[in-house]
Amino acid sequence: MQAKKLSPFDAIRNGVKLILDNFYVPGLATLITFSIIILVIFLCLSPFLRQHAFVSIAQHVAMGNIGGARASFNLILKQTPQLALIFGLFLMVLYFSITWLGLGLMLIMLELHQTGKSAVKRLFSVSMLTTLKAFVAALLYSTAVVVGLMLFVLPGIYIALKLAFFPYLILDRDAGIIESLQKSFAMTNGSFWDLSAIGIVFGMISMLANSVPFGFMLTAPVGVAIMVYAYKALSE
Repeated sequence: MQAKKLSPFDAIRNGVKLILDNFYVPGLATLITFSIIILVIFLCLSPFLRQHAFVSIAQHVAMGNIGGARASFNLILKQTPQLALIFGLFLMVLYFSITWLGLGLMLIMLELHQTGKSAVKRLFSVSMLTTLKAFVAALLYSTAVVVGLMLFVLPGIYIALKLAFFPYLILDRDAGIIESLQKSFAMTNGSFWDLSAIGIVFGMISMLANSVPFGFMLTAPVGVAIMVYAYKALSE
């Protein structure tokens, strides 16, 4: 199969244009997404906030003393081992919530790209089955990337870029868990350096935009819009 050509310049230009032409829906969806994630974090952590040990961890983090925070957290786990299970469940709930809302934002971008129309309510329209598939695939993806990063960093970057389109394949083509990873790997043949260029340029844009208040409301949807354009360019 001949590799399809991806233009980093076109992906970034069209991604930014898509957001500027339709900022209300993706901008509001992004704000709602971040608000819900913050609420989930607060609700999950609220039972621990009154405990002195957790306050100590927060103080260490605020002062930049990561070693002290780690020591306090290890002390909590040693004294109350069941908290490790509770904390693990909290991370799962948070990760699942991020996956669900992230898929909703991707769906909005796919619809804007394809038809020029979408709605904020589409943020909540992704089914739990689709979310579960993406959640499991994301765990496999994260594990592969982490292992790759441990092997002299570059393999992790390679894996991260090659498998990056798995959620779009699950959402857009109802691909299975393993199938989505395999298809993403195959469709990015010959496009590694183009995807790397997109990542570098968007990273620099994000650093500038995120330096101002609420800059994430622009960079988050723009990042998804760029990936949607790249996905469509490689899959059609």
